[in-house]
Amino acid sequence: MVIYWLIFTLVVVFIINYFATDGDFWAPQNVFTLGFLVATVFCTYLIDYFGVSLTWTTFLVIVLGVAAFSLGSGLAFFVNRKSSDVADYRLLCREYRPNGLITFSCIIFSAVTTILFIRNVIAVSGSFSTLSNVTYAYRTKGYDGTQLQPFYVNQMVKVFKAIAYVYLFFFINNVVYTKKFRKNVLFLVPVILLIVMSIFGASRTELITLFVVAFTLLFLTYGRIHGFQDGASRKLIKWLVACVVAFLLVFSGMRYAVGRLNETDPMTYISTYTGGSIELLDLYVRDEGVDSVASSFGEESFYALENDLGIAGGSAHEEFRYSATGILAGNVYTCFKKYLHDFGLPGMLIIEYLTGLVFSWWYLATKRRLVQYPSDVRLLYFAYFYVPIVKSFVQEETLSMYFCLNSLIVAVLFYLVYWFTTTAIESEFPRALTGSGSEGDARVISESVRAR
Repeated sequence: MVIYWLIFTLVVVFIINYFATDGDFWAPQNVFTLGFLVATVFCTYLIDYFGVSLTWTTFLVIVLGVAAFSLGSGLAFFVNRKSSDVADYRLLCREYRPNGLITFSCIIFSAVTTILFIRNVIAVSGSFSTLSNVTYAYRTKGYDGTQLQPFYVNQMVKVFKAIAYVYLFFFINNVVYTKKFRKNVLFLVPVILLIVMSIFGASRTELITLFVVAFTLLFLTYGRIHGFQDGASRKLIKWLVACVVAFLLVFSGMRYAVGRLNETDPMTYISTYTGGSIELLDLYVRDEGVDSVASSFGEESFYALENDLGIAGGSAHEEFRYSATGILAGNVYTCFKKYLHDFGLPGMLIIEYLTGLVFSWWYLATKRRLVQYPSDVRLLYFAYFYVPIVKSFVQEETLSMYFCLNSLIVAVLFYLVYWFTTTAIESEFPRALTGSGSEGDARVISESVRAR
């Protein structure tokens, strides 16, 4: 069957990318390729459930798309390849510990925002019987894009999210570099409140974003400790696998809490979300082919930007499709569908090539900065905007959701929250580590590594 040839080809491409990056597991081309490989493997579980029978056209779309992204990434790695001595991180990293009053104020603001959000969820739902009933009603009434929260609450939520992500950065930075968990656990309170708010908002999107951001922060921070040598990458892979398995089980188990009434078994449910996009892409290609069918430029690919400009047509949600067995398959089509719809196969390949080039260049630039400044807050910016690349095997978000005014607002809020918590009120933090080594203990990791 075509699907098994697709798995074999993606395995080969992943191996080539992995060795081309010297085992840099979290490099964009590795993450991108592995995502499609995992999705295709899960799709095999749906062969009988959905009646999966991929066409060779879909095979070519996926393989060429992955290859184009990998070639763009490969160019960035080739140009930036160089050797460098990486100084001991203990002489350069910083510990973040905002003023206690500032942290308390941020937690209070986060809690108030969460309460206001939940109160409006219950008001929209009509009454509070069970969490499942409330979230189902809220999700149903707001799926068409209806504004269900007051304007002021939506603005508070934006600030709240910025607080949660900045404090998540503080937490991971401090724990990895100082090895002190209890001392930093308070920084997780805004993150926990954000998770609670997201559940009441009938969405798991924020949980996925938090998971990807956290692992990206952890991977690069932990890698900096080891001078970005290959061994650090391999040590984290087993933890990633374990965390992904646990996350998928939690993702399936909490379906009722976020208003999903799907009664399928956990494996089918997980496979539908992780591998269903491959089948949906095939259904789209069968119906529409690989030529552009858009009625306007970037109709789907630049929806968020066009919506900001007031010229968007249609909906942010894509159309639903049914599988060959008559079961609703969903409406996520991998990152390729929107580009095919708007620009055809040649346009899709160009966009994927440029996306791979840009994000790999950014990835390498981030690693280069971490060599000199291990606690650089700009790592948070990369981690946040890296999320759509990791999710590419599910749906396209890089241009259609992140290339818009809201992303600029997010970046500004990250900066303002960081400034407010570290600079606005005089404090001895962030400061160099103490008690974890002296200048006499300094060493230089002289392995030949890439200055990324």
